[in-house]
Amino acid sequence: MKYRYNKAFHELWTTDLEQSLPGRVFSVKDGEKTGIENLMIIRNQNNISSSAIILPDLCAHLVIHLCENNCIRYRLIGPRTSSVFLNRRRRSKTFICRFRPQSLRRMIGLPLNELTDRSIEAAAILGDRTIAKLEEGLLRQDDRCVLETLVAASERVKQPVHGQPRLLSAFLAEIERAGDQPQVGKIARTLGVSDRYLRKICLAQLGMPPKKVLKIKRFTSSLLYRQHDPVGSWAQVAASSGYFDQSHMIEEYQEFIGLSPTQTME
Repeated sequence: MKYRYNKAFHELWTTDLEQSLPGRVFSVKDGEKTGIENLMIIRNQNNISSSAIILPDLCAHLVIHLCENNCIRYRLIGPRTSSVFLNRRRRSKTFICRFRPQSLRRMIGLPLNELTDRSIEAAAILGDRTIAKLEEGLLRQDDRCVLETLVAASERVKQPVHGQPRLLSAFLAEIERAGDQPQVGKIARTLGVSDRYLRKICLAQLGMPPKKVLKIKRFTSSLLYRQHDPVGSWAQVAASSGYFDQSHMIEEYQEFIGLSPTQTME
C-alpha cells in the first residue's frame, strides 16, 4: 500500500482515502494571536474504512470526534515523535484544531513533554461553557459554530508561559536559515545559550529535545520534496532534505513510520 502526503493534515493518506473522504481546511485569522495553525474537518458519513498514518509532529492537536449515535469525544493530542496508524471508521465527522509549535503551552500551563506521544481527555480543559456550545453546534451540524467556538476557546484560555518562548521562535527560525544540515551545538552558540539550556527549553515548550526537532523537520522536508517531485530519485530527495545520504534517510523513515521511503510514497 502506497500513500500520498497530505500537507494540511500532516498525514499520509492512501489515494482511495483522498477520493472517498472529503476533508476541508480552514485558515485562521490572527493565527499568531490564537496559536492555531489551521482548522480541519473530515467527514465519513458512509462509515468507510479509512487507514491513514498520523506523522511525527511538533504541533499539538485538539480533536473532536462525532461518532455513531451522536456520541462526542474530545481529545488533546500532544507533540508526536513517532507515527500512529489510524482508521477513522465509526467517526462520522472529525474536527481537528492544529496548534502552532509551543502554542498549546499557553492553554494548559504544563511542560509539553508531559504530553508528548500522549492523548488525554480534553473536556475539562475546554470547560463546561465551551463544551455546551460545541455540542450545540455538533448536534445541529453547524460546522461554522464549532470552528468559531474552537477559535474563541484558544483565544480565551491562556496560562502564564514560563521559560523563553522567543528563544524557541528564534531556534525554529535558525533551523530554517542553517541550510541542509543544521547542528544543535552551532545553533545554540548562535543564539547565545548552552546546549543544555536549549534542550531544557525545547522539552518544556516543544515537548522534545532539539535533536528530535531537527529529525522531524528533516523528515517533513523529505515528504514535501517528494510531493513536489514525485518522479525524482530518492537519492536527490535525501540530499535536498538534509540527510547525509540515502541510507541515513531510510534509517529515519524506519524509525518514524516503520517503512522505507519506497514503501511509503508513490
